[in-house]
Amino acid sequence: MLGAKADPLFEQRFRQKTEKRFLSWFNQAFSERMCEPDAPPLDLKYHIIAAAGCGAIVWWLEQEQSCSPEQLAHWLNQFIYDISVSSLKLKG
Repeated sequence: MLGAKADPLFEQRFRQKTEKRFLSWFNQAFSERMCEPDAPPLDLKYHIIAAAGCGAIVWWLEQEQSCSPEQLAHWLNQFIYDISVSSLKLKG
């Protein structure tokens, strides 16, 4: 479903669902930051995170699942937090 022989429709649906989850979270958590004139558009932020998540899963599959799904999820949460903090200029 993902990777070199990916089903493009599956990846598109997966990314869209992920984007919707992050859009809701970003809107609630960071609405005051969205009005800053130099801030990247919100949809760009969650699109990047969703694409990174898909890429990480493909990496994991190509590495023959070299770590547990829980470990991958933990690393993804760390990356998503780091990206959010950095792009939104929040203090961790």
